Amino acid sequence: MVDNSIISTDVFLFTDFDDTLSCQPDLTEEYIRELCILLPREIAGGEGDWERAVRIALSNSLNRYKERYNENSGLTGYGAWIKEERARALMDACQVMNLSLKTSEAPSELASRLQFEALTSCNAAFPEAYATLQQLFEMGVRIQMASSQESDYLLAALIGAGIESFTESKFGPDIVDCAKEGPEFYRRITSAIGANPMDSIVLDDQLRCLLWAKEAGIGNLIWLSKDTTIPAPEDVCHIRSLNELPGIIEKITNQ
Repeated sequence: MVDNSIISTDVFLFTDFDDTLSCQPDLTEEYIRELCILLPREIAGGEGDWERAVRIALSNSLNRYKERYNENSGLTGYGAWIKEERARALMDACQVMNLSLKTSEAPSELASRLQFEALTSCNAAFPEAYATLQQLFEMGVRIQMASSQESDYLLAALIGAGIESFTESKFGPDIVDCAKEGPEFYRRITSAIGANPMDSIVLDDQLRCLLWAKEAGIGNLIWLSKDTTIPAPEDVCHIRSLNELPGIIEKITNQ
């Protein structure tokens, strides 16, 4: 049983969101459903199927991200890129619907507002996410987000999941102007809040992200995966459920 006594020193946990705290495929389906309710209210007319249009727009957006941010490209400039990308994605959907977007709002602002409204109506958090974050919060762990999704997305998704109040910074590549595609992302997020990398903890479902964190000097790496066929690399703790996380962090802080 975990001792819920308050930790005496700052312990920073940087946690991923997609497929770590929330089931990404389920969230995507909920998000598309909500957008397909909101879009016809905001943008009248059009020919075709809004669901098809949204799926095409999201797929195009992901492809543009992969083209812009990869191991062969620079990782900075994300803040400006995502603002423009929101507008491009909205225009893509309108184009599929044979619509000309006419709105008093700038396309990027309209897209941002619709994203927030849709995500706050979604909840695909894993069943154990709330209790785990609550327990960590009560232990005094300072929970930060460390996601490839931008901060506005994270804020809305966390609100929708009912777990936003347990978190502090929503990193968000836009916050540090660096995509989560290498160790520089982790260097910037720890520096942004004055966390000692060696004492910090990173939780992620992707091993490559943990290896980037290790390269950035993060001292405590936790891999959340139900996969038992792939051995965890050296210095990476493998857990299969969020329920294990408080006990692991207690051991780390008592070392």
